[in-house]
Amino acid sequence: MKHRAIFLDRDGTMNQDDGYTYRVGDYHLYPWTIEAVQLLNRSGWKVVVVSNQSGVARGLFSEEDVREVHQYLVRQIKAGGAWLDAIYYCPHHPEGIIPEYSILCRCRKPFTGMLEKAVADLGIDLAGSWVIGDKYDIDIQLARNAGIHSALVLTGYGREAFEARHRGWDFQPDLIADHLLQAVEAILRSVV
Repeated sequence: MKHRAIFLDRDGTMNQDDGYTYRVGDYHLYPWTIEAVQLLNRSGWKVVVVSNQSGVARGLFSEEDVREVHQYLVRQIKAGGAWLDAIYYCPHHPEGIIPEYSILCRCRKPFTGMLEKAVADLGIDLAGSWVIGDKYDIDIQLARNAGIHSALVLTGYGREAFEARHRGWDFQPDLIADHLLQAVEAILRSVV
């Protein structure tokens, strides 16, 4: 059986984006994030985090740091009575300084490798799925590359992207929302 999924960007969408967030003490969920995930859980959607973590390739932090933040994220979501079905991240960047991570790969958004992995692992129906993120050229482009719906949130870098849209958005996101909860509520109202 195929499942619909919401692919969530992490930094700027689920939590404050204060640059490279790699310490648990610096990781702060937005106040509406858990409620948004709860709504998706109750509605039967898979909730999958997809995140570029190029700080690994840039030598700013390790993959262990990323895993610790993700474990903390899972605990926070679980404490709120919700769950994430999977978390995928890309530690690569072609201009990194750590040789084994300094590559151009298919998992780095806006390439679709993380979505393809989720489809294989979780039986996801991409046609009925959405990407929600705060970066037009990364998250919204990821959705376009995968041929699925997209929602731009105005948290993180989203407002900056929205205000700069007159400089050349090649295509429009399907939805623009103030924050993650508003996006989720709109998506759930729009689908059968």
